[in-house]
Amino acid sequence: MTAYMALDPRPAARQTMLELLSTPTFGVEVTVPELGSACLLGNADPQHTGGRADMSAIEGLAALFRGEAQVATVLPDLDSLGSMAVLDIAMDAIAQLGALAGEILRRIELIGRADRFERGEWPGRRPLPTLDQPWSDVLSGASDTRELAAMGAVVADHRLPVEERVRLLRIWLSTGEEPLEYRQRVEAERAEMLAALTGGEILVREAAKGHIATVVSTHRAGMAIGYHRAPVVVAQNPAFSFKGSAPVVKFTIAQFRVGYVDLSAALTELAGREPGWGGSPTIGGSPQGVSSGLSLDEVVAVVEAHLL
Repeated sequence: MTAYMALDPRPAARQTMLELLSTPTFGVEVTVPELGSACLLGNADPQHTGGRADMSAIEGLAALFRGEAQVATVLPDLDSLGSMAVLDIAMDAIAQLGALAGEILRRIELIGRADRFERGEWPGRRPLPTLDQPWSDVLSGASDTRELAAMGAVVADHRLPVEERVRLLRIWLSTGEEPLEYRQRVEAERAEMLAALTGGEILVREAAKGHIATVVSTHRAGMAIGYHRAPVVVAQNPAFSFKGSAPVVKFTIAQFRVGYVDLSAALTELAGREPGWGGSPTIGGSPQGVSSGLSLDEVVAVVEAHLL
């Protein structure tokens, strides 16, 4: 049976993680370069390592197993071509079962679009969400998209073993069935978020003549709320906690789609000021596992300088 695990990106855990990766491992979105290169069987991360903002890891793997991706070698011997034959066997079995088609494929594509922030044109400035209309009709990140929110909460629940999260996600992909506990949780959290927004606990501001929205909040809905005000969002979480670790200041920068800001250039400039910044052409952020020392104004100024 395949073993699944979540790696700890914090620098203090680096050596322990490298020891775990001494077992042959296939990585999926291992965004820390040192850890990604230690995955002996490769690392599926087209958005971050290949500059392919149009393809998420889940879509890449689905394309591979549906026979829609290329497999290449420079050494066509028994080992390499035998590996391709193994893939052919797996793809034939998947095709015969219809395992990656219909609603399953639609859900895979929904995850992919949310993960890589593909939404089409920014719909313009809109009213903020309300109790009467808590969810946006525009596809956003997983936690802000009604159909994905409950499963987003499942995979974010670090109390559950990774194997259990994978099992529940497999059920949802196959049937659309989501755990009732998590659906109730995200609906309650949405209502709590709206109360915090009304009460001023979530601060939404406009900058750069309305081209950038800033959101300061500990709530995960910051990006989606920001998109009601501008196509580029700089979100600051002043108390972000990873797996129950000590809270840190965490920045996330994203654009509604490619074309509003040269985000790669902005992230490169920010990494020059504070090593560890990185991401894709649509979304990126401050170093993982440590607190950012930059101010919100500094980050906004860098992003503004790279607006298109």
